[in-house]
Amino acid sequence: MKVGVLFEKDGILALNKPVGMISQGPKTSSIPELWELVKSHHPTGHVAHRIDQFTTGINLAGASRHQIGYLMSNWHTITRKTYLAIIKDPYWVEMLVTNSIGGKSASTFFRIIEHDWSYALVECTLVKNGRTHQIRRHLQSLGSSIVGDRKYHGPETDVRGGQLLHAWRMEVRLPDESGKPGPWETIQAPIPDDFRQFQFDWDRWNADANGVLESWPVPTNWR
Repeated sequence: MKVGVLFEKDGILALNKPVGMISQGPKTSSIPELWELVKSHHPTGHVAHRIDQFTTGINLAGASRHQIGYLMSNWHTITRKTYLAIIKDPYWVEMLVTNSIGGKSASTFFRIIEHDWSYALVECTLVKNGRTHQIRRHLQSLGSSIVGDRKYHGPETDVRGGQLLHAWRMEVRLPDESGKPGPWETIQAPIPDDFRQFQFDWDRWNADANGVLESWPVPTNWR
């Protein structure tokens, strides 16, 4: 297991989280955790947000408390997140779901971008907030649970141990010289190998992916 560094500027990093790793969890967890790996390279650094264990793709981190403080205090105004998911071909083409989650507001926009026989590739944009399992819950509410999503009763697959959900694109405003949010930077994670088991036009959706600047191996005794 390796974590690719897709972007690094002024102490803010975009990491390509592999399937099976969690961003941060209970200290008793035996599952590899991304925040531990960050600290092994940047002792005062940390992850800025979490994505689920079986979700792959972009996870932002800061190399120090200063960068983490900037990211977390400005999060909703400096980030825009787009995911890819594979679902059974639905009856809809575009849908905006505004169902609250845990009594808190949440809004996700879904757009089918390609069909492959009985499956569809859906672009998922977090319009408002990023509640726990927001994309997964909102797709379930449409009767379109993600392939492999056991918790939300998605179609079974043997290509991944969980949901085929990928944190594909992240837009982030880095701090300018005054410490205020500057221009938008766009980062895109490569399409993971297990997604490629489905016959979509991956060359198209991978065309703007960031290259890997550096690979961080996960110590084998973490597993």
